[in-house]
Amino acid sequence: MVNEDETNYDVLGVEPSATKDEIRDAYRERLASAQADVTREETAKRPAGSSIAAAREEEKRVRAAWQVLSDPMQRERHDATHGIDNTGTELELSEDDEPDDDEAEDAAPVSRRQARGTPPPVFLDGHELAPSGRRAMAAFIDLVIVGAVGAAIIGIGAAIETKGNKDTVQGIVTAVALAVLLAYFVLPTTITGQTIGKRLTHIMVVDRETGNLARVSRVITRYAIPIIALLLLGFFGALLAIMAGLSFLMAKDLQSLGDRVGKTIVVVARYKPQRTSF
Repeated sequence: MVNEDETNYDVLGVEPSATKDEIRDAYRERLASAQADVTREETAKRPAGSSIAAAREEEKRVRAAWQVLSDPMQRERHDATHGIDNTGTELELSEDDEPDDDEAEDAAPVSRRQARGTPPPVFLDGHELAPSGRRAMAAFIDLVIVGAVGAAIIGIGAAIETKGNKDTVQGIVTAVALAVLLAYFVLPTTITGQTIGKRLTHIMVVDRETGNLARVSRVITRYAIPIIALLLLGFFGALLAIMAGLSFLMAKDLQSLGDRVGKTIVVVARYKPQRTSF
């Protein structure tokens, strides 16, 4: 049962006057401990009614506590709600005190939106939405790789194409292109949640409702629009696929068209998602 009087400081085991560095260190320690508990319970393969649910809940509580306390505005609201006087604690970051790369990964990726008064997009408690910059870089890397492979396939097809077997060669090229797209996007996303681009930028695709690896049907649905567009519509299809892939840039909640139809979400890869079902 959740203690209503418990604060996020209690969850992380720090004093209300703790600095952000102290809170971050406590968060990392508590998160590592919670993740170890989850792994131990899963490895033990205990029967239903075991403590694995409690271990997972504790991990969520730790993540949620950090998400609140790492953001100055959310921390102020939290302190006001619990009657905590942190007047003497410096909560704001000055312009000369920008967070380093590690801190930026830990912080809620929508903190700048919150500073502008925009409500944070939340789908999973404690899970950090992937920043738009990382997603754009991941999309660029994937586009370069797939574009290079596609150009090679088309070049080979054009080299062996003759007047008599033109339709046959085009059919083979389309089949090979489909296999490549499925192998590059669907297969690794189903197994690990990451394409090469997402792995290099440390983000991943997970199920929106559970935070676990998405079912293969949802992954296929997520990539269906750009894949079909690429295969059937040529140059126009390529533009459509790129627009669909980058549609998160135009969404206030950072969700692309594929995320919406596939019921997935892209988060910072700070934990190892589990496979619950295919």
